[in-house]
Amino acid sequence: DSEVTVLTTFYGDPSFNYALHPRVTHLQPGSPSFNGSMIDSRESAPLMDLTISCSQSECDVLLPHAKHIVNLRRAIVGTRPEMVISYMDFNNNCVLSATRGLGLPVIVSEHCDPNHNFIGDGWERLRRRLYPQASCVTVLTEESLSFFSSVAGIRGRVIPNPLTPAVFSRSDEA
Repeated sequence: DSEVTVLTTFYGDPSFNYALHPRVTHLQPGSPSFNGSMIDSRESAPLMDLTISCSQSECDVLLPHAKHIVNLRRAIVGTRPEMVISYMDFNNNCVLSATRGLGLPVIVSEHCDPNHNFIGDGWERLRRRLYPQASCVTVLTEESLSFFSSVAGIRGRVIPNPLTPAVFSRSDEA
């Protein structure tokens, strides 16, 4: 019996636009239930170890999100997953920071072409530092994959968007 837990990093309206399967659990690490307890040094140690080797620009973007990253780590550890899949550049950096030292396979997915989507110096540097820790980095195009060609240790794969431009240009034939 496999189960799926969806962790959403935005805390807000818990309702979805669609119903989830009964074996899918939804958690929000930004919610008050995760933010209530104090963070101890054991929980924050992997993040603090990361910051020791970071540049100032990396620390400037990472440290304001330390509590979020530790809460994300709590949620991940609490679900005891077999693997973690993350989407979007900011979330990918936070998930890879949160899963340091857990021994979990992590797949990160980029849906924007990083050649044309500058996310700021600190986040860009973190992406190049952290993405090699991912079990796999998936992108939509070969051009996107080329962005990571200069980063040692990245295991990347192209998984194209299943909806091609032709799908959007056809008129309805009902």
